[in-house]
Amino acid sequence: PFPTIRNSTDITTSLTFPVTDVLLRVSRDHAAASRSARAARLNALATRLTVQTNARLTYYGWLRAKLQTEVAARSVIQARQHLDDVRVAFRADKVAKADVLRVESQLADAELNHTKARNLVTYSATQLAIVMHVAPAGDFAVGEDVLRPLTPARTGGSIAALVDEASDNRPEMHALAASAEAQRQQAASARGAGMPQLALVASSSYSNPSSRVFPQTDAFTSTWALGVQASISPNDIATGILNGKVQDRKAASTEAQRRALRDSLAVEVAQSVQDIDNADAAVESTARGLAAAQEGYRVRRLLFLAGRATSVELTDSETELTRAGQAAADARVDQRVSRERFQHAVGRDAPSGSLP
Repeated sequence: PFPTIRNSTDITTSLTFPVTDVLLRVSRDHAAASRSARAARLNALATRLTVQTNARLTYYGWLRAKLQTEVAARSVIQARQHLDDVRVAFRADKVAKADVLRVESQLADAELNHTKARNLVTYSATQLAIVMHVAPAGDFAVGEDVLRPLTPARTGGSIAALVDEASDNRPEMHALAASAEAQRQQAASARGAGMPQLALVASSSYSNPSSRVFPQTDAFTSTWALGVQASISPNDIATGILNGKVQDRKAASTEAQRRALRDSLAVEVAQSVQDIDNADAAVESTARGLAAAQEGYRVRRLLFLAGRATSVELTDSETELTRAGQAAADARVDQRVSRERFQHAVGRDAPSGSLP
């Protein structure tokens, strides 16, 4: 006869090791996460470098306004001197009243331009304070000698070599490469999810009565089992193939963005090199033009005081001197701006060893 056992107790532990998941998915997911994290760090670095460059350009915008204010102030002084001279000449019946009125109108224009230049300095200083995250200051001070000649820019090599340097140094390029690799790893993981699944299964049991004891007895018995479990799902296969293709398309799109970025870097590098050449040439030419305009104004004023030049000719000399002063100031600022843009374009603004 078989005994009748009314109570049963079963304590079971089991362990499953998914072989295919570990080989085909876990390692791929870990690699994808690592590449995505690297891409995020590189994008953060790229943003930081761009912000730094824009901050420097904001400073040079304020510096440009500051220099223009100085030129406008000198223009006002020249217009007042001209007005004093033409009034003396009018009292001596050497010029007509119309000449006096013309110079007074010129002085009013010069004072208006000076006021606009001062307002632009205030606005630029506000922008600079916002970028620096400081309280708006009453007046910033220029911390560099703008008239000091700059050393020649180390453009070096051909445009192709500079583009290769930019591709190696710019974190945006490395970020897109890391993102494309992460998407390829995700595609491999998605296809691995659709593969037939293989798992190692181990279990142990401490039960009363034990199902593996025949006939059953009212006693605790320890048993164990070790096996291999295989499974396949047609739905998972189709889904894995589809998800893998989606990630492959994303990786291809990211690679296309990377190639497009390289093309835009080539244009940016070529433009920055051209800007440096133009700015250096402008500094030299505007310096000669300013010296000629200053001498021309000095001579024209002496001729006017001697009665050998008209007020209109002196006014034209003042206008030419003001224009030459503004051009020289712009050229000095443009020279520094062009170097900042070039450093950022080729990626030389990134600190050494900063690419994670």
